Amino acid sequence: MTTAFLAESMRAHGYGVAEGANAAITGGAADSRLTRPGELFAAFRGERLDGNDFVDEALERGAPAVVCEHAPRGDWPGRTVAVVEDTRTALAELGRDWLRQCDVRVAGITGTVGKTTAKELTAVALSAQFPTHHSPGNLNSREGLPLALMSLRQDHEVSVLEMAMDSEGEIAELCAIAEPSVGAVLNIGATHLEKLGSMEAIEREKLSLPRSLPREGTAVVNVDDARVAPVADELACEVIGFGASEAARLRRGDVRDLGLEGAEFGVRFEGEHADVRLHVPGAHLAEGALAAIGIQLALGVGLTEAAEAVSGAEIDGRLQVRLTARGARILDDTYNASPASVAGALEL
Repeated sequence: MTTAFLAESMRAHGYGVAEGANAAITGGAADSRLTRPGELFAAFRGERLDGNDFVDEALERGAPAVVCEHAPRGDWPGRTVAVVEDTRTALAELGRDWLRQCDVRVAGITGTVGKTTAKELTAVALSAQFPTHHSPGNLNSREGLPLALMSLRQDHEVSVLEMAMDSEGEIAELCAIAEPSVGAVLNIGATHLEKLGSMEAIEREKLSLPRSLPREGTAVVNVDDARVAPVADELACEVIGFGASEAARLRRGDVRDLGLEGAEFGVRFEGEHADVRLHVPGAHLAEGALAAIGIQLALGVGLTEAAEAVSGAEIDGRLQVRLTARGARILDDTYNASPASVAGALEL
């Protein structure tokens, strides 16, 4: 993206823009302290702090452009400043405009457990076939997903986006921004019950991803999960159900747990067979690997190539094996780990 595109997009939505010299935007940030040169700064209002109070700091750190609700205090003639009514709404509009400009195929991934690992596996595997963009870190929310799109380039052909939620309607909003043609649901479990109120509400949220897909799209869903499987029968788009049960179109065999060395299993699809050898520790991650294979199939990659790409993927996953100075091993799964993720780590 460039600041010229940002200015054009924001003006088209009716916002005031003070446009500076045209410059590349290479990413997005919402924390002024972490803003790096080339990154757009989005001034969100939080519960305790208001990002609009830190616009000048972000500009000082090299942001070529900002989207904010109040003009900065200083004079920044070389930078592009868009003053909007609501930063979250404006950034969603900007992200959608940029996605459409880039004309990429979008794969969305959601689930209670394993989203980040599945996203990383999918992106690394797809990069063997296509120039692939993916959401960095945990930029997966109303604020985060549009920021993730700031690093999308016009030479990308596919974007893999993680989609999370902690309130009603959030995934539907993310789908309205990203307009995915492929949507994967890994599982549905008890997270954010304090905000959603019931398992049924969480289920509706997660399943809003496949329900948003166009008729020509593909849903990749875990048919071993009792809360996910029923959605397959109601969808008008193609469905690739994955799992170990006979109901799975993309079916895995028994998983051989190799401990800290990873896991291996066979997989079948449409009469073909391939072997998968994961280099990420944890047999419980086979679910995410199957989703990564399913997304590749949905985008036209063959089973053998998809399995080989996942097998060769080296990622910085959630579970990191670290060595102390005396040679002891520490299993670091402290990245916002859910109870299910911790249980999987303890089985190693």
